Amino acid sequence: MGDGAANWRPFRSVQEVRTHRPGFVWEARTAMAPGLTAFVHDAYVETVVSLLFAFGRDGSVRSVRADARHREVEGIQVATPWQGRHWRYERHDGVLVPFEGEVAWLLPDGPRPYWRRTIERIAFGTSR
Repeated sequence: MGDGAANWRPFRSVQEVRTHRPGFVWEARTAMAPGLTAFVHDAYVETVVSLLFAFGRDGSVRSVRADARHREVEGIQVATPWQGRHWRYERHDGVLVPFEGEVAWLLPDGPRPYWRRTIERIAFGTSR
């Protein structure tokens, strides 16, 4: 997925973010072919991560970068520069939320986006 518009697939996902003991769990499902659904899971839980944030004049996060986030290449985990970009901020329940974004590996021949999002619906709740 990623090279050329025909290779991008819509998906539905749920993300839970916690500020007490910082972390997140993100899960998505997407139809790859009739009868074939892919499940994607990403998480950050109790791990030390070095990130560089770039902010807009309004204080919103425009991008997040990691110099070495692991990705799988031919079955081997390879530390690779990574970047997430965010835009189209909207305020919901007093929180400024980026409704569009893209995540890419920063490869020597240029960025390789592998995930794009447009939020259609958002709900805030309290942790259980």
